Amino acid sequence: MCAYLAAVYLTVETQGQLQEDFRRRALLARTVVVGLVALALPMLEWETPRLWHGLLNLRAAPVLIIGVMAALLSGWALLRRRYRLARAAAIVQVTLLLLG
Repeated sequence: MCAYLAAVYLTVETQGQLQEDFRRRALLARTVVVGLVALALPMLEWETPRLWHGLLNLRAAPVLIIGVMAALLSGWALLRRRYRLARAAAIVQVTLLLLG
């Protein structure tokens, strides 16, 4: 997640080929994070049932829904080269992850 956030930030701070390199790195880091989450979520129920039930709690729903929407928006913005929007969405995504 840190590599993703750093790469997204640096897409705004750079230009040209370097900006494209950070865009590719951000998209790759995002893919890795999504893959790890997809692997980890099924294990939560077995390994940490308390955390799993906390994620399914109605109090957690707004944080999860907005966090997922921010993650999707950030990825879409990177694909469309809207780097400032990608940065703002990544900030929301990571903030909600830490808040959760």
